[in-house]
Amino acid sequence: MRSAALILLLLLLALSLALRGASAIPASKRLQPGQLWEVNVNMTAGQRAAWNISVDAGTIEIYDIHSHAPGNVSDVTRYAGGLLNRTASGTFTAPADNLYSWFVENGIGEVAFTATIDVDLLPPEAKTPLPALPWAALAVLLAALAQRR
Repeated sequence: MRSAALILLLLLLALSLALRGASAIPASKRLQPGQLWEVNVNMTAGQRAAWNISVDAGTIEIYDIHSHAPGNVSDVTRYAGGLLNRTASGTFTAPADNLYSWFVENGIGEVAFTATIDVDLLPPEAKTPLPALPWAALAVLLAALAQRR
């Protein structure tokens, strides 16, 4: 029983390390012709995101990724965008700490559609590998505990 608990603990530790820093922001909304919608995400400088925007009907719609200067909503910086035919995706790296917006507009079509915006914040890239010694010591400790049962 004790060894099963230790194995479970190790698996949970490995999973938490693998997922450290990752989160997903999926959202969907029904848009009538002429409506627009955006999903806003707070990001820190250098933080990366994988994103996908899709619509379930219509042909070409307008999308973009943008930010506003702090305290000035009329000062917009646009990072990506254009027209899409059902789907667009890519990666984005925040140039500064700010709120970033993924935007879609049903501005061209004559039919309503459901837009889906998925933004997956990616874990930071490892700058240095994890030290091997603490992990080896943990493995020896867990092996010793498993033999005690």
